[in-house]
Order: sequence, then structure tokens, then C-alpha cells
Amino acid sequence: RLQALQARQFETVVTLQIRRGAIVDRNGRDLALSRKAFSVFADPKLIQNKKQTAKKVASVLGLSHEVVLGKIKDPRRRFVWLQRLIDDSHAQEIKEMSLPGIQIVEEFKRVYPNETLLSQVLGFVGTEGQGLEGLELSYNQHLQGNQKKISMKRDARGRPLIVDGLMFAENPEGAEIKLTIDSELQYFLENEL
Repeated sequence: RLQALQARQFETVVTLQIRRGAIVDRNGRDLALSRKAFSVFADPKLIQNKKQTAKKVASVLGLSHEVVLGKIKDPRRRFVWLQRLIDDSHAQEIKEMSLPGIQIVEEFKRVYPNETLLSQVLGFVGTEGQGLEGLELSYNQHLQGNQKKISMKRDARGRPLIVDGLMFAENPEGAEIKLTIDSELQYFLENEL
């Protein structure tokens, strides 16, 4: 009975963020893929010197310290995004500061290496990685794959325990879509038009 109580108190089920599947042309060239990115969040209750923390974080993220301070000043809030999908160098700078209450979490950013090539056909995704237009929307379920849930330890306040700012070393992946389109021919066609 006590083991069941302990499991309920100190374990939680977390849904892993899935790496969205790639979209490739008939030759296997990437048209849309997901790359690793990082997001910064804060637990305002754990931040002691809010003004100093806001200035340090704002300088790295390129935000005004008033904006950051506005997000972290309410000590009743336990989670607030400071900035989503930043690059590795900025994430490393934030991590090296070791500021109490400021954490980094790994996410995925959708990248279109050919920029505007086939943009109306491919569509785009939202911040949470859901398809909003084009093939990204039509094949959303296929590209997202099946969600994976795992059981993990949590602290006394109910928050999942994070190691080195990364919740998981490996994330499940969605399926790849291979199109019949040749990206080189498409490029020449779009240039002519």
C-alpha cells in the first residue's frame, strides 16, 4: 500500500515530444525536416533576484529586461516561457549562467532548407509542431507519428525531474513522406514562372 502511495506521489506519466517526420523529394532530398532547438522557461517562485536575473537573461536572448521581468515577477506562477526555439549557442550561454529558476528544454524546430521552394504545397507548422497548411496539415497524423508516454520520477512539488536541462536523450520520430516531385525540376519551373 505504501509503495503504491509512493508511486502516486513521486512518479508521473509524461508524453514525449515527437520529432516530426521529414518530407523529401523523389531523390531523397530534404524539403522539410525537424532540427533540435532549445526553449527557455522560468519558475518565478524559485528566482530570488528577479531584476538581476531578468537583465542577464534578456541580454542573451536579445529581449528588453522589462519584458523578461514582466514574465517572471509573479511568484505565484510556476511556469512561464521566456523564449521558444532558440539556437544552441544562446541555450549554452543561459545554461552556463546557472540561474535558479531558469531552465532550458529541448524541442524541435521545423526547417525548410530550400526556403520558398514548394512553399504553398508543403505548407507550414505551428509553434507546437502541428501542421497548419499544405502537406504539413494533410499528412499531419502521419508526420507526427504516435505519441509515446513514459513514466518518470517527479519532485515533491510534482514537477518532472530534468537532467542537464534535457528531459529525454531520445525522442520518438514521425514517419517520412516521399513525394514524386523532383526539387531540381521544381526549382527551374518556379524560376521560369
